[in-house]
Amino acid sequence: MFEIYAVNIKDFKDEKMIDEFFEYISAEKAQRLSKFKIAEDKKRGILGELLVRYLICSKLEIKNNEIEFTTNRYGKPFLKDYIGLEYNISHSNELVVCAIGNYQVGIDVEYIKNIDFDTANYVFSPQEYEEYSHIPVYRRLDYFYSIWTLKESLIKAKGLGMHIPMNSFNVNRNSPKDVYCLYDNSKYYFKEYSIEEYKLSTCSKLKAFPDNIQFYSFE
Repeated sequence: MFEIYAVNIKDFKDEKMIDEFFEYISAEKAQRLSKFKIAEDKKRGILGELLVRYLICSKLEIKNNEIEFTTNRYGKPFLKDYIGLEYNISHSNELVVCAIGNYQVGIDVEYIKNIDFDTANYVFSPQEYEEYSHIPVYRRLDYFYSIWTLKESLIKAKGLGMHIPMNSFNVNRNSPKDVYCLYDNSKYYFKEYSIEEYKLSTCSKLKAFPDNIQFYSFE
């Protein structure tokens, strides 16, 4: 089983705190975040890093300075020298989320806003696009974000980045409790969550998902 944690950056108003938080993360990550021009991007980045570090310290009972990250060849980060703990983070608008557990997991959250529906050509498989073209207009935005986050969560679970074109595979949505994808000779399961103006999806090879998302306050 894995767990999902979330924190909202809306109470992160003092931008001076960003520099204070840098001392708790790696120098490389701090340098990368310091180059961001938009303050909200820095906030999302630093809180994502702090959240996953806090969770790792809690679950492994280690100190923050003992944490070392590395990446696979496609850039997916993972915990170095500790086997059996997997995590994945995502953020959008004001929400930062992290899925963490003892097996491979992917998570994606997206803030729901109006889009250019031509983007659907790059997201949907032919089968999904056919279904999309027949649903009522008022449901299309919700459908789009469901498929988008489901596919992103699988791509992130596999750790292959955009080396997997989103329109190259199909997600089967028979019911809210029966969402899956057959990909690369493996079966992946999904669960969707709705959080006010957000759509969130998780992906795993095991059909075991948390019922709820655990929220932390900024404080």
